[in-house]
Amino acid sequence: MPLSKSTLERLEELQSLFEKQEYDQVISECISLRSSSKAEQGDDDDESDAQLANILYEIQAKAHLQLDQLKEVQDLVSSQSNNSRLQPLAAYAQYRLKNYSKAKKLSTSIIEESDNVLARHVLAQSLYRMGDTESSWNEYHSISIPDDEVEQAQLLTNALGVRNSNATPLSVGSENGENDALVEKAQAIFSKEMMNSEIPFDMYELAYNLGTYHLLFNADDAEDTSEGGSILETAETAIRNELGDDEEAIEDLAPVLTNIAWSKHRGGSESISYPKGAKGTEFINKVNTTILKEKNGGGQRAEKENSFEKELPANITSLQRRLFHYNQAILAFRRKQYPVAKTQLQLLQRCILAASNQRLKRPPTAPCATSRDLEFWKSRIAVLEAHMLEQQGKVKEAKELLGKQNYESDYAQAWTQLHLKRIEGKLETPEDQLIALETCLPSSFQSKPAVAATRAMLYQKTGKTMPGELLDDEQRGDMLLSQGEYEEAIPYFSSRSDPASQANYLLCLTFTDPEKAEEVAKSGLDFEFPSFDLDAEALEAQELPRLKAVRATLSDKTLAVSVISSQPKRSHESVMKRRAKKREAYVQKLQERGLDTSKAPNPDRWLPKHERRNNKNRRRGQQHRGAQGGYSQADAAKLDVANRAAIAPSSKSTAHMTVAGGETGRRGG
Repeated sequence: MPLSKSTLERLEELQSLFEKQEYDQVISECISLRSSSKAEQGDDDDESDAQLANILYEIQAKAHLQLDQLKEVQDLVSSQSNNSRLQPLAAYAQYRLKNYSKAKKLSTSIIEESDNVLARHVLAQSLYRMGDTESSWNEYHSISIPDDEVEQAQLLTNALGVRNSNATPLSVGSENGENDALVEKAQAIFSKEMMNSEIPFDMYELAYNLGTYHLLFNADDAEDTSEGGSILETAETAIRNELGDDEEAIEDLAPVLTNIAWSKHRGGSESISYPKGAKGTEFINKVNTTILKEKNGGGQRAEKENSFEKELPANITSLQRRLFHYNQAILAFRRKQYPVAKTQLQLLQRCILAASNQRLKRPPTAPCATSRDLEFWKSRIAVLEAHMLEQQGKVKEAKELLGKQNYESDYAQAWTQLHLKRIEGKLETPEDQLIALETCLPSSFQSKPAVAATRAMLYQKTGKTMPGELLDDEQRGDMLLSQGEYEEAIPYFSSRSDPASQANYLLCLTFTDPEKAEEVAKSGLDFEFPSFDLDAEALEAQELPRLKAVRATLSDKTLAVSVISSQPKRSHESVMKRRAKKREAYVQKLQERGLDTSKAPNPDRWLPKHERRNNKNRRRGQQHRGAQGGYSQADAAKLDVANRAAIAPSSKSTAHMTVAGGETGRRGG
């Protein structure tokens, strides 16, 4: 039978309470609605009443989850074991209780019976927490991308977070060749949001993870590094617009600002500073700042060997843990604290061995994503150990250590072989450098433009004949142009019709034949600029785009619990309430100290001290004694020349008289 009018009105009220985040009232209303239904009284004949009761149990469980009342959720699920709608929430409650094995087992059993999106989310996140990031990444691929934009952002944010947590920077790029559907979807969504001047606050986590992904998985592409930094800056803007610059924004801003600084450092900038943030990033920023200071020859070196070890949090990602130990080893090596560096390398080696050793029940870090990533870290450890042996005078042992390294990964093999050549002293002359490039670098590296250009430059320095297949005409022209060989570069640009080549051709002519350059500039060049059919007046009159407002409903989609983090998403209203409570507590503390809070704050508190009104030295020497813009009659009389002549005495002036001369004797003898 259909629901009564009063029941529908109470359901609408329940929806309003959930939207207002009044979860205590939601729980009370659910209990009240169930008690008035036939299903609660034991009459299960009416199927609609039974379905209504199941939905009310589900809403009540979600309200308990929002209030972190996880035990109540378990009790509710135990009392309603036949309610299949509560099983995914039970799995999520186990995940929130950090019982990842139970959450994995329960969500797997739910998926085997029927495909459930929340259960797959919980399974993927549980696998991630247990260190199996590859299985978690694959599980996210099995989830159908929803049509709702908010749910899309949640899914892609979690998936990219899992991918980033176990990445290996600088070992990926063209060799990795990732062309993933989830990444492309995230890029498409973010590009759509980029059409607006700012992204909404709900999208900042996706922007943060996508920008970080660009920094990690496109390490050899400067354009992608710059794009990653730009995406991270939009995430920073979204956080500041929503939360401001107060302490509440620090936790959200800290990782974003850290990665922005990292992108600038990767882009070649030296004048950067890592921010002070929350516990999750503070220890990383301290290490990064110390490395930059010691690299530039400044800063005081820490005397304690484990100055950062005590601050290392337990809940960090695999990538952060590996980078932490490796950076610690680099610091100790630069300080010539070789035992400390060796200890840090052993800790790093332990992480790698634990990741690849299947006998360990619970590895301290997640397994490396690929064997190439594992070889990356092994090659880094071997090279640093070899340099420590070299610094200690054990050059032979250093050569033997790098000589026996053999990797399938091109990057790892090239890294060890080039460092071996350096230790052997075979990188001093251009001839040695050319031989090292052609013998140590694999074929996948030889085709890269930067390597080809370096080889071409070394061929010129050594006077050897350059292989014809090394550079194409465009690359040869660019190389000659960069070296100032304008006459030789002209043939490579004159026959090309693209705008860049024509511009380079004209540039070469300005140095070799200015008259011809002027002639070509007037008649010879044919630049094809893109045309835009735009109406300036229509653009000015066009309304600014507005962001879509998202409202929660009582449907299964919007009431699904997010697993982006262990805490519920804060709305703007809840943030403002929290600020008001903090202000009241702050004012109460001031009153307890005996301070008068009824007076308005001093308006000069934002000005520098020398500009404040109560400063005695303010504008010293420029003070005006009288009224501003006014004058006295005495001052006016002084300026009246006719008046001064009228009141002057009648005695003659003595200006024309001279002093009497003559010698006089000195009195007094």
